[in-house]
Amino acid sequence: GVAMNIHCWYRSVEHNVRAYTQSGYSEKDARKKTRLGCHLYGNAIDFHVTGLMDEAVRQKLLKGIEEGKFKVRIEANTVGWVHIDCGNPFISGGYNWGLFYI
Repeated sequence: GVAMNIHCWYRSVEHNVRAYTQSGYSEKDARKKTRLGCHLYGNAIDFHVTGLMDEAVRQKLLKGIEEGKFKVRIEANTVGWVHIDCGNPFISGGYNWGLFYI
């Protein structure tokens, strides 16, 4: 019953590289990470929920995963937004649903 404000859904390669380099990665490492980025395929969103702290949103999502309601990965320790994704379709193997750390 509250607003979910999406900051980012799809990202171009150029935008993703720029975001990583602004976060302190070298251009080479930023390009490597970008190849694996779920935003490139529209499989990730960064958002915040009006009136809820980021950690409260993550805990609600974790509860939904535990109850089998959905499968998402949740980036831990973001500030000002929550990142969720359903994986990169070009990486073989399974994903560990729940929290992940960068």
